[in-house]
Amino acid sequence: MKTPYIGFWKRAVAFILDSLLCSLPPAVICLPLLIWLFTKMIQGTPTPTQIVLSFGLYLLWMLLAILCYWLYFAYFESGAKQATLGKQLMGIKVIGKDGNRITFARATGRLFAKWISYMLLNFGFIMAGMTSKKRALHDYIAETYVVRADFQPGDELPDTPSHPYWMVFTAVVLVLSMLGMVLFNLVFAAAVLDRAPAAVAGPALPCRSLQRQRSPFPRKAWKTAACGMGRMRTVIMPTLPIWRTMSIRLLCPPEAQKCAV
Repeated sequence: MKTPYIGFWKRAVAFILDSLLCSLPPAVICLPLLIWLFTKMIQGTPTPTQIVLSFGLYLLWMLLAILCYWLYFAYFESGAKQATLGKQLMGIKVIGKDGNRITFARATGRLFAKWISYMLLNFGFIMAGMTSKKRALHDYIAETYVVRADFQPGDELPDTPSHPYWMVFTAVVLVLSMLGMVLFNLVFAAAVLDRAPAAVAGPALPCRSLQRQRSPFPRKAWKTAACGMGRMRTVIMPTLPIWRTMSIRLLCPPEAQKCAV
């Protein structure tokens, strides 16, 4: 029997399309300003005002992005179509537990419940392909369903088979993958910092001497570590000179800025 529920892949495509639409307004507003400011900063010694302004623009970008996501998803999913533009293109919509349109408040709660899915290594989204009635974690929290666009209130919402063993397997794979990535990055960073050739990374003596100092001030120790990270970026990402120059000038002590250029 054909069920009205929509699984993982169509929802994923719709979410990608919606995310692209939501990210455009904040990027159009903030990205040109950030590029202009970073260009000014790498042309000379960054001033405290420029540094504060860059962090302020980045914070503004994040706040505008959250605002756009909230208004976009909550407005469209609680509207007459019961679906965002991406969901409309994929022929799906969101309904409440009674099969009717959800309210703006419930759509808001459903959106912010997605953050829990993010924090669980996106496992909350993957649940949509393995649970009964194809519900993601935020659907359980908000008591909603994602169904075909031709679903009408009063239509049946039958149970479907769940796959608990696959859910456990997927969760274990996600956790092991995250641990493996963290371990790989730590080992790779240590190898690069210890064995990077001087021809690529520049003179190593200033950076090494600073790294071996035992400073009683955490801030100075942090700057020393950041200088080492700037040196590592020189080896790993030689195609990003703007990022490399910015990391050196903003994070390294003045006497060690030559270690990563």
